[in-house]
Amino acid sequence: MGSQRPAPSAPSLEPSLGFAPEHYSFSKPTSTTAYARHRAASINTLDRNTPSRRTAVWIVVAVMLGAVGLWCRLSFVPVAGSSGLRAQLDGIARLTGFGIDMVVLTGHRFTTDSDIFDALDLPNARSLVSFDTEGVRRRLERLPWVESADLTRVFPDRLDVKVSERKAFAVWIREDHAFLIDASGRVLSAIGHGKGLDLPRLSGEGAAPEAERFLTILARTPDLYARLEEAERVGDRRWTLHLTGGVTVHLPPDREAAVLETLAKGGRLASLLDIENRIVDLRASGRVAVRDGGQRPVTRGVSAAPVTPDGFGHLARPDVPAGSG
Repeated sequence: MGSQRPAPSAPSLEPSLGFAPEHYSFSKPTSTTAYARHRAASINTLDRNTPSRRTAVWIVVAVMLGAVGLWCRLSFVPVAGSSGLRAQLDGIARLTGFGIDMVVLTGHRFTTDSDIFDALDLPNARSLVSFDTEGVRRRLERLPWVESADLTRVFPDRLDVKVSERKAFAVWIREDHAFLIDASGRVLSAIGHGKGLDLPRLSGEGAAPEAERFLTILARTPDLYARLEEAERVGDRRWTLHLTGGVTVHLPPDREAAVLETLAKGGRLASLLDIENRIVDLRASGRVAVRDGGQRPVTRGVSAAPVTPDGFGHLARPDVPAGSG
């Protein structure tokens, strides 16, 4: 059976005025002279005890004000100074309940816990008073996958870290290594061979920062985009497309959007790409050069007709020998 303990007796409702009852008797004095002596004794006792009570109250108030001031300090002003001062403030903050005793991480999937804790640098910031929120946020956002970080101090000793990560946009092949990149071209992480991912593949120097702009252009011609195996950046100035069926398309260093849009009208682009192992060269303004893969270029429709709204010069038929028709 559980033990039972009587509840403590209720406190007396009679005020003590800050001094012990034994120092003053509430009994009725027997004479006027005795009453005066008792009255003087009670006043002296009150005067002796009141300062200690006031001192205790002021100590409590000082501690509360110090805690409030410390909280304001750590909430709005990062500590900057010598390591000795930082260590002293850390010690004071931890004694007053502002140490960092709990960290809650949320929102991360590809960023490791260890990378986040390295950015937090808690061994050098053991309390909220020495914790540099802005500096930590900048370090977190330099991590490859981290797009933004939100840090919240939760009274009295908890730190909440919420991470928003970037999205993989494409696979970038560089010097026989594959990397995931986001839409801005930022490298997120290295991967194996990069195959099997439902992401467009890019290669060549300068391909990553141009990825979003160029793939947006290709997406306007869905038939071409659906056949894309790899977009190669050549000389950091133009693109070569490697499509399914062994088809290669050389694009000019500029005007990619206008060229593809013009060819796509009336199905002309589809007719150029419907035969396997073909190279289609669109680099020359107003001309289309077509050849079989691995053979010397055979220029079709060599007349340098200007680009017009209803056609891209003269498109050649690949089955017509060079120099005829």
